[in-house]
Amino acid sequence: MRHFSTLTSHELDALFAVPPTEFNGASDQRVISDALGAMLYTRGTHPGLASVLERQKQGGTTSVVVCLEDAIGPHEVALAHANLSSALRELSHRTQEATPLLFCRVRHPLEILKVCAEDTCRRIVGFVIPKYSAQNGPQWLAAVRQASDARGGQVWAVPVLESAELADPLRRSQWLEQTRDSVYANRDVVLSIRIGAVDILGSLGLRRTRNLTSYDYGPLRDAISAIVGAFAGDREHGLSTSGCVWEHFSGTGRGPLAPGTPRISLPESEGLAADPLRARFGALVDELTLDRAHGLVGKSAIHPTQVPVINAWQAVTHEDYADATGVHEREGAAPSPYGNKMNESLPHRLWAERTVRRAKVFGVLRRRRTHRDLVGALVPIDVGRISDGAIPSGETQ
Repeated sequence: MRHFSTLTSHELDALFAVPPTEFNGASDQRVISDALGAMLYTRGTHPGLASVLERQKQGGTTSVVVCLEDAIGPHEVALAHANLSSALRELSHRTQEATPLLFCRVRHPLEILKVCAEDTCRRIVGFVIPKYSAQNGPQWLAAVRQASDARGGQVWAVPVLESAELADPLRRSQWLEQTRDSVYANRDVVLSIRIGAVDILGSLGLRRTRNLTSYDYGPLRDAISAIVGAFAGDREHGLSTSGCVWEHFSGTGRGPLAPGTPRISLPESEGLAADPLRARFGALVDELTLDRAHGLVGKSAIHPTQVPVINAWQAVTHEDYADATGVHEREGAAPSPYGNKMNESLPHRLWAERTVRRAKVFGVLRRRRTHRDLVGALVPIDVGRISDGAIPSGETQ
C-alpha cells in the first residue's frame, strides 16, 4: 500500500518532488512504525466490519485499530470478538492489500491469544496495549510473543501511555523510567508508542475543546514533553511516538447522532470561519504542526474525515528534505540550501535521519507546495491555494 493512493498520477506529480513509496505489514519495523500515519479507530461491534475496512482502505486509510476495549461496553465484548472473527473470515478471501494495516485493541492479554487462535488472524499486524506500564507490560508482551510463535510470524505490540502518573509531576519521572526500561527490554516486538491524551486529562477531570490543542493544557503538554524526552533521544532504541488522538468530529455540529437527536451548531466565533480548514477541523491543524515540532509521527483518529488531514501533515516539505540531506552530506556547520538557517551535522543528525525515513513513506512536497495544498487535493474543501483537488500543472521543484 501507499499513502495518498486516492490521488491521480497527475496530482502526485504536481504535488510531490519525491513521491511516497509502498509498504506493507511485512516491511521493516522502522518503516511500518513511521508509516502508520493516521491510525483510525473503529469499534469492534461495527456492523458489516469487513466491508467497512475495505471502504476505509479505498478512501486512503492505511492503518486501522479495531477496538475491543473502551470503544464498547463490557457487555459487548463477546459480540465484538464474534464480529471481528466473522470479518476476518470474510476477509480471508481477499488480498492483504484489500484492507489497511489491521491492529486490535483488547482489554486483557489473554484476548490476544484468543484472537490469534483463529486461522484467519494473519491479517492482524499487531495489538494496541491500553494503559501500558512497567507493572503490566511483561504480561502483555509475553502474550504478543506467544501469539507470534503460534502464528509463525511477527505480531507487533503498540503500547499506549495513558496512566494517571503521567499527569502528576511528582510521580511521572520514576514511572516513565520504569516504563521505558520495560519497553526497551522488548524493543524487538514493540512497534511504536502512542500517547493517551483522553485518559491523562481525564485523570484530572479535564477534556479538550475543538479550538484548543493538546499543548494548551499544561499537564498534558508536560506529559508529552516527558514522553518525547524519554523515548525519542536514543538513536539505537528510539521509537516513533504518535500524537494524541483528536477526539472531535470535523465541522460544526457534525458527527454521528442517535436518531431524533437535535443538532446544535456552534457559534460563528467558535467556527473560525476565516480559515476554511480550521473551520472544519478546529485546532487539529495547529496541533499537527506542534506534533511535528515535537518529533511526533502520526496520530490516532476517530473519524475517516480526519485521516487525509493527519496524513498530509506527515509529508516532508521540500525545505526540510533539503536540510536533512544536506546534514547527511557534509560535516560541521554550513548554511542551509535555502540560505535561511544554519545546519549543523552533529546536533541535527538524528532529526535528519528521521526526516529522511519519514520522507520515504509520506513523500517530499515540491518546493512551492504546502501541507494545505495536499489537503486541498485530498479533501473537497477550499483550503487555500488548491480548491477541490484542482492542481495546476507544470509545477517544478
